[in-house]
Parts: sequence; structure tokens; C-alpha cells
Amino acid sequence: MHTDAHRTTGPPTTPSAPEMAMVPTSVGRASREWDEQHVHLRAAAGQVAEASTAGFTPPVAHAAAAFLDAWTAHTAAIAQGCEVQADAMRAAITDWLDRDAGSAARGWALLGFVEELR
Repeated sequence: MHTDAHRTTGPPTTPSAPEMAMVPTSVGRASREWDEQHVHLRAAAGQVAEASTAGFTPPVAHAAAAFLDAWTAHTAAIAQGCEVQADAMRAAITDWLDRDAGSAARGWALLGFVEELR
């Protein structure tokens, strides 16, 4: 853009806005991966919960049981976080599809105005 004292020529120099795009199939694959992580972590939490402290002396068994309880809760919480993430990604896909369907319907409605009637 060229500017002199009295006039401006050329296209305006406005910074371009950031573009945000979503590829639904990529988001879908990622949501399935989060689901898989959820399944694996839930299984791990179950395995930790079922671990035995029978081989320890009573004072150590108490500490080991507390450790297992803490790790069971921690692993289950991480698993739940994975499920929440997967659900949010599926909701994003659903929202995108709903909005895309609305855009398509509005576009089809405008087609009648594109042709000149004589």
C-alpha cells in the first residue's frame, strides 16, 4: 500500500485473521484413540485394585494397600479424563455436522435467487 500526503493507493494492509479449520475424520480418529486410552487405563486401574498385599508384613501391607488405593484412584481419574476428552471431540464433530447441514440448507435455499427469471 502506498500512502502519500493526500491519498492512499493499493489494497488495504489489514492483517489477515487467523483461520481455524476442523477435519472431522481426523478428530474422529483422535477421539477413538482417546477412547482406547480410556479402556486401557480403566483396565490398569482394575489390575492395580486387584493386586494383593498378602506377601508383605502387616506394617508394610498397610502402606502397600494405601499405595494401591492411591494409584487405583489416580489411574481411574486419568482414564475418566480420557473419556471426557473423547466425548468432547465427538461433540465437536456433531456440532460441526449440525452447522454444516444448516449451511448447506441455507445454500440450497439461495439457489432460487441465483438464476435470473424473465
